[in-house]
Amino acid sequence: MRALILRAEEVLDSHKVRSPQRAALAEVRRQLDEALGLTGVEIEDGLGHILMLRPKVDLALGDPIAAVESLRAAAERKPELTEAAMQFAFRLLQRSQRELFGKDTVNVAGTVERFASAVEELGSVALVEVDRARLRAIALLLRNRVAEALDLALDNAEQNVGAWNDLSIILRRALHQGPDRSLSTAALARLSRLLDDENSAPEQMRQETRLAIGVHLSTYPGMDAGRFLDPVLPYVGRTEFDALLSLAQTEKLFHVAEDALEPVREAVVERFCTLLRSEQGLSASQVYRVLQLLALRVAYWRDAAWREMVNRLCTGLVEGRTDTAAFMLRATVAFIEGDEAKTEAEYRQLLDLGLSLGESGATSFFATLPDLPKPSLFTSTELTFEEAPKAPRAVLCCADSRFFKRFARTYARTLRATGDDIRLHFHIADPDDACLEMLATMRKRMGDISASFETAPQKLPAYFASMRFLHLPHFLERVASRVLVTDIDITFRSAVSPMFADPRIAEADLVMRYYERTRAMGSATRASRRVFRHPHMHPWGQVNAAYLAVADTPAGRRAADIIAEDMAGHLDAAVRSALQMWWIDQNALYYSLKRLRAEGGIRIANIEEIGMPYGSYDYSDVRTYEGDSPVFTRMAG
Repeated sequence: MRALILRAEEVLDSHKVRSPQRAALAEVRRQLDEALGLTGVEIEDGLGHILMLRPKVDLALGDPIAAVESLRAAAERKPELTEAAMQFAFRLLQRSQRELFGKDTVNVAGTVERFASAVEELGSVALVEVDRARLRAIALLLRNRVAEALDLALDNAEQNVGAWNDLSIILRRALHQGPDRSLSTAALARLSRLLDDENSAPEQMRQETRLAIGVHLSTYPGMDAGRFLDPVLPYVGRTEFDALLSLAQTEKLFHVAEDALEPVREAVVERFCTLLRSEQGLSASQVYRVLQLLALRVAYWRDAAWREMVNRLCTGLVEGRTDTAAFMLRATVAFIEGDEAKTEAEYRQLLDLGLSLGESGATSFFATLPDLPKPSLFTSTELTFEEAPKAPRAVLCCADSRFFKRFARTYARTLRATGDDIRLHFHIADPDDACLEMLATMRKRMGDISASFETAPQKLPAYFASMRFLHLPHFLERVASRVLVTDIDITFRSAVSPMFADPRIAEADLVMRYYERTRAMGSATRASRRVFRHPHMHPWGQVNAAYLAVADTPAGRRAADIIAEDMAGHLDAAVRSALQMWWIDQNALYYSLKRLRAEGGIRIANIEEIGMPYGSYDYSDVRTYEGDSPVFTRMAG
């Protein structure tokens, strides 16, 4: 038994999102089940350990239903494990359904109902009524009976502080659904009374809950957000660093663009600045997180003197430190201040440590592309185009065969559902017979569709994500006189053709999506909730690869050539340096934008000024704030 327990723990430890051990986990689960079939002295010594390993393995395999069932089996077979099983269950149930099941399976018919039933049945072995009631509340939430779940969660929280975690989860869903669906006046009154009771929960928990409610209510006209926000202000003024950091990250306080939240935001910023000046024992990670929060203020981008003060304060606190957060913080400030050579040097030292912050665009940022042997690894790929007349305009995406089969139907269907008959072009790497059959079927049903193909030179996710930029000159030559290139995993909300007719796009050689100033705009799912879109602090956040349109003009063709060259250069440099390629497409596009601005003679438009026909934001009512990012003010052109 000891060897099995050690093996199970070893496999669980080595199982990571980017390095899954599914086969090993499945074998461990088989061996655990075999062991659990034993009786008597053979199993008794390790029984408790094995019973609690089984749900961990289930969860690692992405089977939360089996995990809950295993917890119930553990408590039934060995009652002294009941308390541990309950604690495991409550930790598990704090995760979102998407986290538990994955975005592809959460909506499979019957999945959530089976999970809710398993949660409810787990209550049959609970030792105390409050645990049974907590599980019933979560089962109600899983069944989307949110108002009932909230009422029961309030009952539970009034009796047991441990139930506050469930209340927070259920309240979050109720807040998202809004006062017209799940958050009644009576429920708000109960929440207010519970939050005022100093004995109901620790103050930090109560204040974070108050703030979460206030943030959401501020987005609904006529709701009294102040009832929940006002009591938070005095707490902010006296709280200490870690508690303030936790509070500041509550429910998108710094993202929601509502004036009612300004007093709290101002108080948080003022308190952070006070603490940064007075506390010398802060970790680099703490300081870096504060810098990221302070950059979510309009003032950071509008007021150069205030930005300089914040940057100096933060870099001073990490001077001489050599941990990952210190390197990242110094790289970030150097980039904002225009020293890209220092930025790259700090990133390289960060990457040498090989820790989690290295899993970012730091892996593929080059201040200056190195001189590399020619030809490029990625510039000699042969493309095959089907015979089709060149269109005036086209929407284009690229994918390998797996992504094409997964997303192409939705891509085409949602575009055609807008009434737009614009040319749609798919470029597919390594197509199989199923791809070609699917393409033929789509042509019959969805009108003007053309295609091109290639054998990928390297089977790298970063290559597939970059194909549309690497081959941009060919697409401009063969597919259409104006080409919009996008990701394939999008859904269209409005037609593309009217966008091409907008004079700001019709007169441009190149249209990109970049974040040069702060804007506030609605959410695509709820336009009344306005959110900030601030400039970004890292090179890979400056230009968003989700949108790029180019015209068949001399300057447009030059832009396409530069974009393809820089994309190939970045891929080459990363491959030859054995670097990871996180965000390599956006690092390359930023590099290209700098080159194009420096060359001049090109008309570049920003789709953020116009509005995208897909994505997460509603552009019908955009507020733009003064103050451009220094990253863009330094660019020529």
